[in-house]
Amino acid sequence: MTGRLYFRKRGPVSFNAQVVEHGSPLWCDAIALRDYLRAHPEERDRYAGDKRRRSPPGDTLLRYSEEKESAVRDLLERARRWAAAP
Repeated sequence: MTGRLYFRKRGPVSFNAQVVEHGSPLWCDAIALRDYLRAHPEERDRYAGDKRRRSPPGDTLLRYSEEKESAVRDLLERARRWAAAP
């Protein structure tokens, strides 16, 4: 994705990390999503369960991203509206 560096490590300790420019639209979306999920535990739990179901062992990152795209888009839209509310 343009504007993002993505790192993935697999092994005894596995992680995914993305780096975006501070203040960029990707940064703002990530902060809005983070804050929304913190404020809405039911959404957080649903999102976490959905991620686990979509990421079976051996699955590729591209396939995982494609499968969760519409769910993340919907969640992000709710987070943006929530963040913009007075």
